[in-house]
Amino acid sequence: MEMLDYLIVSQHHEEAMNVIHRYRDFLRAECDTIDYRMINVLSTGALLHAMRNELEVSKHNSELINEIADSLRLRNSQGSMSYAYNLIMEEKHAHRQTITIIALSSFVLLLILMGAAILYFTKKIRQRNKKLLRILNALEAYRNIMAEQTDKSEQKPTKVKALEEEQRMFVEIDARVTNERPFTDPDFDHESLIKFSGIDEELFVRMMARYTHALNSMSYINSRRAEYGARLIIEQPHEDISTIAKECGFRSTDAFNHAFKFALGVTPTEYRNSMLRLFKNES
Repeated sequence: MEMLDYLIVSQHHEEAMNVIHRYRDFLRAECDTIDYRMINVLSTGALLHAMRNELEVSKHNSELINEIADSLRLRNSQGSMSYAYNLIMEEKHAHRQTITIIALSSFVLLLILMGAAILYFTKKIRQRNKKLLRILNALEAYRNIMAEQTDKSEQKPTKVKALEEEQRMFVEIDARVTNERPFTDPDFDHESLIKFSGIDEELFVRMMARYTHALNSMSYINSRRAEYGARLIIEQPHEDISTIAKECGFRSTDAFNHAFKFALGVTPTEYRNSMLRLFKNES
C-alpha cells in the first residue's frame, strides 16, 4: 500500500489503478473479499476514480465499501476484540478520508488562485503589448514619412518649420538608419554609425543625447536592432529567437534578450507569445 500511496501522490494514476486491480484479484483468489484490505483497496480506488471524474465508478466502490464494512461488523460482532479492531480501522479510514478531502480542497483552491493570477497578468501583458504595437506602428509610419521627405528634399526643399535644424538633421539620419538597416551587420559600431551619418562625431553625439533616450551610440544601435527584432517577430512568429537575433545584427541570443527587454520592457519570447495570443483573440 505504501507503493500505491506513492503512485497516487506522484499522480501516476494509471499505474495506481493497475496495482489496485491486481490486488483485488489477489484477494478474490484467496476468497477473502470480506476483509479490511479490500476496504482499503476499494477506498483508494474510489478516490482515484473521483480524481479522474469517474463519479459513477467511485460511487459504486463506495457502495461496495459500505457492504463489506457491514459484513465485517456483522461477522465480528461476537468478539469484543474484533469489534474494537473494526472501530480502530473505521476511525483510521475516516481520518484518511478527512486528510484526503482537505488535501484535495487545498489543491483545488490553489489551482483557482493560480488561474486567477494567470488571467490577471495575461490581461495586463495583452494591454501593454497592444499599446506597444500602436507605438511601434506609429513610429514606423513617422519614420517612413520622414524618409519620404528626405528623398523629396533632393528635388524640392522641405519646409520643416516646427523642427530646429539639428533635430531635422537627426530625424533624417534616424530614418536612414531605420530604413537601410546598417545595424544588421554585427560589426556596425560607434565609428560605423558616425561614418554612416556623414557628420561630425561631436555634433552627432550631442544630437543623440538631446533627441533620444540612448545612453550612448551602442545603446542607440541596439535599440534600433531590438525594434527591428520586434517587427521580425510579428512577421515571422514561428522563427527561432536565435535566428531573429542574428538577422538583427546581434552576436548572441543573450545580447538580443538584454537589449530587447531594455528597449521594450519584455523579453523577445514574452513579446512573441503575447502577440500570438493577441492576434488569435482578434481573429
